[in-house]
Amino acid sequence: METDGLVERSPDPVNRRATLLRLTAQGEERIAEAIAVHEPSARARFANVLSEQELDVLESITRRLRDANRANPTASHHPNGLR
Repeated sequence: METDGLVERSPDPVNRRATLLRLTAQGEERIAEAIAVHEPSARARFANVLSEQELDVLESITRRLRDANRANPTASHHPNGLR
């Protein structure tokens, strides 16, 4: 993925044993293409289990987690891997 220009590596400033990965603009485009194909079938599978309101809540939570990690990827580090 790195050689294809989809991600970039950088050292983790909090844990020097770790490496952070960040999607490049090209990686974001590839993800958007994959989501366009995957989302309808995933939504259909979840619709068998969750109500429309629950699907909306799940989507909202997932987007918040994604956005929080984009804004500050090292903020999620916790000694036990939990928050």
